[in-house]
Amino acid sequence: MQMTEWFDPTALRRGLLLAVGLALPVTLLTAAADPGDDSPLPAVSLLTVLAIFFAAGSVAGRRVPTRALSHGAIVGLAAFVVIQMVVLPFSLFSDDGFDTDKIPGLVFVAFLLSNVSMVGGLLGSRIARRDQP
Repeated sequence: MQMTEWFDPTALRRGLLLAVGLALPVTLLTAAADPGDDSPLPAVSLLTVLAIFFAAGSVAGRRVPTRALSHGAIVGLAAFVVIQMVVLPFSLFSDDGFDTDKIPGLVFVAFLLSNVSMVGGLLGSRIARRDQP
């Protein structure tokens, strides 16, 4: 296992690629869909993204069981930042513009996704420990 002093770059890369590769299309499709008030699309999209981030944390945590929580949290936060770097320019140049009232919500979602990934990392570490002889 290639590991720096604290982090395993391979575990972080695998988790990040899974989270961004699956959650970015879901996020872009939801942003482009413009659902009505009674549409279940935002809730379904949120649950899908939460499951993706949980799985990404699990992938990172399974590779490094001794540092699963930190790897899961880093993967979740890094994936959120990458996705926002892609999505935010669309909202900045839209007709409505960027509303600064959304910043607390973005911070909450960043912490939520980071924590979900961290719990996924914990599950991944337990699976890795169970599979060891």
